[in-house]
Amino acid sequence: MSRIDKNNPAAKWRIAVLDGPNIANIGRERGHRDHTLGSWDELDHLVNKVGGLLEVEIIHFASNYEGKLLEWLHANAGDVDGIIVNPGSLTSYSEGLRHALEETRKPYVEVHFFNTVKHFARVSPHIRLESKITASATGVVSGFGQHSYTAALIGLVDLLDERAAQATGEGTDA
Repeated sequence: MSRIDKNNPAAKWRIAVLDGPNIANIGRERGHRDHTLGSWDELDHLVNKVGGLLEVEIIHFASNYEGKLLEWLHANAGDVDGIIVNPGSLTSYSEGLRHALEETRKPYVEVHFFNTVKHFARVSPHIRLESKITASATGVVSGFGQHSYTAALIGLVDLLDERAAQATGEGTDA
C-alpha cells in the first residue's frame, strides 16, 4: 500500500470512527472472548495507533444514544473523508443511522467484533435478522474482534488513496 502525497499535510485523511450502543462496555460483557481488549479506551488507543502508522487523523465518537450519533454525523460529516461505524445494538433496526450515513456521501465501513450472521443465527434462528447499515456501506468487516477496526481502517485509507490517485491522474497508464 502506498500513500498519496503522504508528506503533504493537506493530504492527510480524517477518518471518523463511530461506536453505537454498548460498545463502550467492551471488556465488561460476559461470555465474549473474541477480542482481547479490556476497555473502550484500549480500542481507541489501538485505532489511533494504527491511524498514526497510516498517517491519518482519527476522530473517535461513541454514544449509547442513536440521536447523539445522528447529531454528530450531521455536525461533523463535512470535516471527515470517510467513516468506520460499529452500530452496536442499532445494527438490525436503525434506518435513521443508515440514512444519516448515506447523506454524508462519504465512504463508510461497517464493523463488528463478532460475525453478525453467525451471531443472529445463534440467538434468533427463527427470525431472519440482518444489518440495516450494510445495504449502503462501502464495505463490512466482522468477526475479527478489535482487528475488525484495524482492517476497516486499512481498507478505507487504501480506498481513499486510490480514489485520490484516480482523481489526480496519478497511478494511471496515460
